[in-house]
Amino acid sequence: MDDKKLFKIGLAAVIMVVLACLVSMPAREQADVVVAGTPLIQGLDTKSISAIEVSGVGKTARLVKNDTGFVVESKNNYPAVYAEVNKLLVNCLDIKISEFVTANPENYIDLQVAESNADRSIKFFGQDGKLITGLIIGKRDQQSGRTYVRTVSADEKAVSRVYLADRVAWIYTNPVSYVEKGLLKCETADITSVAVTTSQGAYTLVAKTDESGTVSPVLENIPAGKEVKETDVKQVFEAAADISFDDLQLASEADSTLKFDTRYVVTTSDKTVLTLEVAKGNIDGAEKYFIKCSSRYDNKEFMDKVASGNFTVGKDKESMEAADSQLQVYQAVQDFNTRHAGWVYIMESYKGAKLSKNLSDLVQDIAKPEAETESGVETVPADVLAAPTAN
Repeated sequence: MDDKKLFKIGLAAVIMVVLACLVSMPAREQADVVVAGTPLIQGLDTKSISAIEVSGVGKTARLVKNDTGFVVESKNNYPAVYAEVNKLLVNCLDIKISEFVTANPENYIDLQVAESNADRSIKFFGQDGKLITGLIIGKRDQQSGRTYVRTVSADEKAVSRVYLADRVAWIYTNPVSYVEKGLLKCETADITSVAVTTSQGAYTLVAKTDESGTVSPVLENIPAGKEVKETDVKQVFEAAADISFDDLQLASEADSTLKFDTRYVVTTSDKTVLTLEVAKGNIDGAEKYFIKCSSRYDNKEFMDKVASGNFTVGKDKESMEAADSQLQVYQAVQDFNTRHAGWVYIMESYKGAKLSKNLSDLVQDIAKPEAETESGVETVPADVLAAPTAN
């Protein structure tokens, strides 16, 4: 057999070995080639999700589906905002990968995609309480600016690959981020009055419109010899336009030593009256304000008809529109009380302080002209009296 035939036989053997290797190549190696823009999570049926758990930066939010939507289980099943839950789902499903990095678990810690040190961990559970799928968001690659990510599976033996994702939206882990934090949001022009009662007294701010149409808060019954501090008055009044909390707890779990001795009452143009009972306390040494809230519809004629069961509506358009408007306000008040009964809301000190200012914080002594005494007689400085007279 000549050298040429031996070369052909050897080449054929090499080709057979290469083909054998390709056929027997593990699925992991075949999946290492990534098409840029491939979704990290594929085929997730969002309707099958019954719970979502988001954790990271020392916090965990667990959202659970019930008959009306999602509730925040980690906040005593307080209602979650659908838009925020939907945004979470969209942000997770919108993560697109562009490069395979590793499938070796020994590299997870360094890439910050181990469950013990992940920047964010999001898990989706089914009705049976079992994990459907999830994802881990790790650190950002300093060179490319992309983020290390991987999926997690209910199958503990499944290979979990790490990829680089081009864009990862912010994922909230604070449970309160998934609830409606606004207690009252309205236009300042809709506020007709703000009445405040503290342990040191009470005062009322009333909206007044000047000739130019500008609405400004006016302090009623200004004490004699005092003038208002316009900035402070405006702060107290305008705080009513956007009252929001930073945390919440069941009233039954609130500190029993809290004294809700301040009342902040807002009346709006549609005759809705919101009452906040305010207490000052602290959490872990930090000053906080604690709020209980309720609402009522200050429309005596309408409420009397409701109470007597004699609510009738005229057939003319004006009467029907007025009745519809009244019914909407009444229902909004009922919904407000149903939602907030039994809860205490927690505010940062800079917010709560605006709701609990004393009358003394809003007024100051009227300044007297420098060149006048109390009798109004102009005075001559003593050094002028003592000066020698020129000859």
